[in-house]
Amino acid sequence: MILLLKALHIIALSVWCGMLVGLPLMLARYRKAGDADRWVAVRIGVHKLYRMVATPAAVLAVASGIALIFVRGVFTEWMLVKLALVGMMVAGHALIGHI
Repeated sequence: MILLLKALHIIALSVWCGMLVGLPLMLARYRKAGDADRWVAVRIGVHKLYRMVATPAAVLAVASGIALIFVRGVFTEWMLVKLALVGMMVAGHALIGHI
């Protein structure tokens, strides 16, 4: 059970972090292209990736992380720091969604 939760958490976190880095880079690269039709297509594609891949990965990463905290009973000081970093990632996720 714990091994499956850890695997789900790591996979979802990897996808989520990759999307948080990749989506703004895609927008920045194609913004300079100058072709308005292509820019609209890229923005729609990036929005779909955000909605269909990044957001579910974020939900899975947070949910599996919370489950791991309670299953393992890890209530230490460093967990508060880690949860603060997760909060910053969630804020970054919301900012990228707004952009």
